Amino acid sequence: MPGAVGAVVAARRRRQAEAHGKPPPASDVCKKRSDAAAFEDEKRKALQAVMDKYDTNKSGKLEEDQIRKLLTDIDDDTPPGTPPTDDEIDFVLKVADQAGDNCLALTELEFAMRAWHIFTQNRSSMEEAIAKFDKSGEGTLNPSELKQYLISLNDGLDVTDEEVAWVMEEADLFGDGCIRKPELCMATSAWYCHAERKAEIEREASTKEVQAQPASACCTVS
Repeated sequence: MPGAVGAVVAARRRRQAEAHGKPPPASDVCKKRSDAAAFEDEKRKALQAVMDKYDTNKSGKLEEDQIRKLLTDIDDDTPPGTPPTDDEIDFVLKVADQAGDNCLALTELEFAMRAWHIFTQNRSSMEEAIAKFDKSGEGTLNPSELKQYLISLNDGLDVTDEEVAWVMEEADLFGDGCIRKPELCMATSAWYCHAERKAEIEREASTKEVQAQPASACCTVS
């Protein structure tokens, strides 16, 4: 069977087998495992290359000045050479530094780079939100300002003080009762997760209420 045709037939057979609840051929399972292992190996090598490049004193970890250089180099949202602020450095360390030594080990590097990427991609919108809702002009959102921000995300519907306190607790990495720009990404994510879960609970409660109601009597015409 020609290669291209054989591939099409094999793919069709796999889809048919999956549709009938049959497991895929063992060769496919092995290939997927092999591909996953290869991907993990490539990712590990890429992270090690980053570590080798920025770990200039060969300590096996990235220290603050080295982290600052890394984050500067991979920030595509600002002019080249623009370093992160001290708050932004602290933010990355607080979300990724599991050992608590103010450094980034190889095992912490991937999460740190991912958190920084997400933050830089949303930094402009976070700055706009801070500017709009920061009535005190301190560059942060206090609980009352955070509440107004959450209401804006909630299509203008009211948000309880308990919900604001929950979001504040989830996102206030610096523990000062205010939300800074880097933390606002986390606050936004926490709010959306909370809102989705709340809506899911309400849907479940509504479904149970409908199911619990007795069936309405049918009218018959004699």
